[in-house]
Order: sequence, then structure tokens, then C-alpha cells
Amino acid sequence: MGCRPMEQPLISIELLPSSDPVDKLERLSSVLPLEDLRTLKIETDSDSAWPAETWIDIFGRCTRVEHLSVEGWNGMQLCKALTLPDDGAASADERALSAGQQLFFRDLKSLEVCTADLLCDLEGSGRPWISSLKSWLSIREDILNAGLGGSEDSSEDQSGEVGMDEDIDDDGSSSKVAEDRQGINQDIIAPSGDVVERVDNRLKRLWITNCSVMAKHVEQLKPAVQDLVWDRCEGIWEDASEDDHNYDI
Repeated sequence: MGCRPMEQPLISIELLPSSDPVDKLERLSSVLPLEDLRTLKIETDSDSAWPAETWIDIFGRCTRVEHLSVEGWNGMQLCKALTLPDDGAASADERALSAGQQLFFRDLKSLEVCTADLLCDLEGSGRPWISSLKSWLSIREDILNAGLGGSEDSSEDQSGEVGMDEDIDDDGSSSKVAEDRQGINQDIIAPSGDVVERVDNRLKRLWITNCSVMAKHVEQLKPAVQDLVWDRCEGIWEDASEDDHNYDI
């Protein structure tokens, strides 16, 4: 499954408060050797949310990232960028029409979300942001299953979409969501009649740490990834001090 990278980053950048941090990051990323970067950790306390396209402009050259850690609410839109091509096209449909485009962070294996309010309605959709994360991860899987985003292989059989509004059972599980994703690792029959093992294109591992979240939403997120690691702290998280983390329910 791959473990969370623990070593110190090869490059660490800290930007002082400024009127245009995006411009500074774009200029830095244009001159740094980022093509072979495998681990990327983003910590931001910016007052404004940068759109997904901005994150692609900054890190679009990082085509080999395998582990991504996002801390702070501004990084939430970076997760949305995982459904877009690294040249900034607006949708999967545009990607399908343009040969040679590659999915942003195509090789991503694991994602860590830290110190964020996953219950907020970031996009004004009337649902918590963690629901949007579930949708984005499912869209990304469907793109990869279709053989788009830089993959040489394709699969004609795609798993069905799963909504975030399914009922939660008394034991906290979501039976409908689990049923919709059953059989994702089963073999499929190729047109030639040969049995071909299906590749599981879901994200290999997702960590949720020090976040405002409810158990029922985490449970619904599980089918979208191969493995989910949660610190099991439920409620509204507040960083009261470096040594004392509070959760209010």
C-alpha cells in the first residue's frame, strides 16, 4: 500500500506574508528542478482559496508525484485539481478530445489531508467538503478506468457512480455505497475471451488527520480509496496549542 513518507523534504520553501504569494510560487516552481519530485507537502494559511487551475499552474511540471500531503483549508482545491489534466483543460471531456494530455499527478498513490474543516460547504453546494472529495476521487478513478489521463491501458467496464447521500446503517456503515463498488478487483473477460485482471485505479491510501469531520462521512469515503487511515477524532477540531488538540462535538 505504501507508507507515509517520514523523511525530511529535499526542498522546503516558506513564503512570508505578501500581496501575491501565487506569483512568487509560480516563479519559484518555474526554475526549480521539480520534474522528478515524488513527495509534495503543502502547508498554507492563505486567506483566499486558490482555484484548482492555480495549483496546476504552480505544480503542473511535477509529473511524478506519488505522495501528496495537504494542510489547511486553502489546499482543498488542490484535491479538486486531481481530476484535471496537467495543462489546465476544464474537464474530462476536453481531455478525451486532446491526445497526449496527462492527468494532474497521474502517478499519485497516497494523499494526506490535515488540519482542515471537512464539514464546511466550500463550494456553496449545500454539502460538506468531504463529500466533494469523495466525488473527485471517484471521478479520478473513472478517468483512469477509461484509459485517459496518460494511461496506456483501458477498461471498457467502469464502476457505477456512487452518491454521498446514501443512508448510513445503524452500525455506521454505508451498505449501498459498498454494494456499488463491489467486485472492483474481479477479473474481466476481454473480447478475445482471455481473462484479464482488472487494475484497481482507486487511490491506494488516504490519511485524514486533525480534521473537523464526522464518522458517517468518513465511512462513506472508504469505497473511493483502497485504504483509509483516520485518527478517529470526530467533531470540530481546534488547534488550541502545539501539545493539546481539542475536538468539540
